[in-house]
Amino acid sequence: MRKPGLIALALSSLSSAALAQAPFRTEQVRFAKGASSATVTGSIRADGGVSYALTVRAGQTLKASLRTRNASARFNVVAPGVDQPLFSSSSMGATYAGRTPVAGAYMIIVYLTESAAMRDETADYVLTIGVTG
Repeated sequence: MRKPGLIALALSSLSSAALAQAPFRTEQVRFAKGASSATVTGSIRADGGVSYALTVRAGQTLKASLRTRNASARFNVVAPGVDQPLFSSSSMGATYAGRTPVAGAYMIIVYLTESAAMRDETADYVLTIGVTG
């Protein structure tokens, strides 16, 4: 399920030039039965990123952690109906933990910085996502 408007809005920390060239794919995050977390591995290229969607109830604790060797790889956490990311790893580090303000589909968007995209870089990564409460 693609939501280009939501993705563009979520990536407000990127320049308009990067957004114009960035095809993002969306993947649904599903936890194994009885599990409260999932780990996904992937690779992003200069011309796009990945948006991970998961449904969360209000008041739960959402955690996300990105591991990569490319220091230019970033992620944002976006709540449903919110214009700005709840969290942007470009300014706050590679780990997020916080209570969800509203119920709905949250997006964790993994991307490369504009300067890395201009250098045509790629990044392999491991993203761990957890929900408790």
